[in-house]
Amino acid sequence: MKNKTHTTPRDFFLHLLHIITLYGSAIALISILWQVINIGFPDAAEGGYRFYGINSAVRWSIAVLIVMFPVLLGTGRFLERAYNREPEKKELKIRKWLVYFTLFATAIIIIIDLVRLIFEFLGGELTPRFILKFLSVLVIAAAIFWYYLQSVKKTPWSYKILGLPAKKIFVWKTIVFVLAVIIVGFVLIDSPADERAYKNDDRRMQDLQIIQSRIVENWRQGAPTSTLPSSLDELGIEARENGYDPLRDPVTEETYGYRITGEMSFELCAAFEKETRGKEFIEPYVYLERKPIPVRTLEDAGEREQYYIESNSWTHEEGEACFERTIVKEKI
Repeated sequence: MKNKTHTTPRDFFLHLLHIITLYGSAIALISILWQVINIGFPDAAEGGYRFYGINSAVRWSIAVLIVMFPVLLGTGRFLERAYNREPEKKELKIRKWLVYFTLFATAIIIIIDLVRLIFEFLGGELTPRFILKFLSVLVIAAAIFWYYLQSVKKTPWSYKILGLPAKKIFVWKTIVFVLAVIIVGFVLIDSPADERAYKNDDRRMQDLQIIQSRIVENWRQGAPTSTLPSSLDELGIEARENGYDPLRDPVTEETYGYRITGEMSFELCAAFEKETRGKEFIEPYVYLERKPIPVRTLEDAGEREQYYIESNSWTHEEGEACFERTIVKEKI
């Protein structure tokens, strides 16, 4: 009598977990490789914008690999032992469906990424970036396709390389490659202490922008005869219930610097822990920004006035930095 092996809940979720961690690990691996390529072969057309999001993308990818890749190896090893004990489990429908779906998905991924990369190349993507991104996707997708293609053969992994089982060599090469990519990822990103410093600096920048907006708003309400506040206390900004006070440094709790430099100009100052990330690539694209201030003015002999707040970017060096702001008037 023929033995029929039924799919148990354990079989179902083990196979599903194995495939999910496979996809997650592959995506994270490609993500890190692409960020390495973007940094190693920068496109001048992107300017400083290429730095935004790179740290976050690499951190997420490293976290995914550190958690998912060991689970992928563990579930793979567990399932292999189960197949050795009960060869009929290789005929489980859940296994066949997921394996063939993976073969299908990797083929589609190769096709889609080839189309996308060719599209970017025709749109002006640099040749080294094009070739390296193409190869990173092709190699990873092809490796997954080849590995699972072996598993559906009647005699999978029936050959050896240098006297060693081909499957064992493949798995160990994969482990070494993934570890190397993770190490490269750690080299690319900032340390946790640096990330904390950047977050503190981001908070300082947000506070200064709030203060600037309040200064301009207070001036606008009495314009055009109003004057700039003599101190930040006149702005009426109070600390919130959670302790957040936009007038004070989040670490030292000292009040931010404010100084009137002219009848219609002022400075805002803060002490930063780090230089603006990617500052050297952002500064070439900095320009004098002018934002209109909606002020009701009396018409005089058919002439009207328009007010603006003039400011440069918020880029800064490490340490004390001040930002000059000026309210200008033009006749329109």
